[in-house]
Amino acid sequence: MYEYKIRLKRNSRKPFMVQEKPVNYEATKRMNNSHEIVRMMNDAYGLQELADEHTYLITMNTKCDVNAVFLIGAGTVNLCPVSVKSVFTNALLAGASAIVLVHNHPSGDATPSDEDYLLAKRIATVGELIGVYVTDFIIVGNGTYVSFRDVDEDLLKPLEMKKAWKN
Repeated sequence: MYEYKIRLKRNSRKPFMVQEKPVNYEATKRMNNSHEIVRMMNDAYGLQELADEHTYLITMNTKCDVNAVFLIGAGTVNLCPVSVKSVFTNALLAGASAIVLVHNHPSGDATPSDEDYLLAKRIATVGELIGVYVTDFIIVGNGTYVSFRDVDEDLLKPLEMKKAWKN
């Protein structure tokens, strides 16, 4: 398995995807449940042991085979800014049909914050608009995790769009 990064071409400044480094993990099984995804992230990236918040994007094809893994945010002990634009730039360049976002809470408490809920909703909304399905949003704590898909699938439903035109 490889971790990827997005780089810009020198002359045109257009983004393209490059293999950054191999990750020591043999992902032979499909990643179609939260337990397998958390195990992969802890084995390959030591996510539950990181001292600062990190957010990873896992891109998959329609059969839930992992296309690529991207580190899309690194923050502090209680904050990790994530750009929705960056999420979908990476997902589209990887040819993703589905994505999973995984981040850690260094405190060890995997309880989602209000910001976690809002980010999941924003990403699900954009994903629906462009046809990239958000299969899960997972928070990893110390020996535990919270999967939005497992807790309540409605957590990953897009925000209702406000009417753009008034009658």
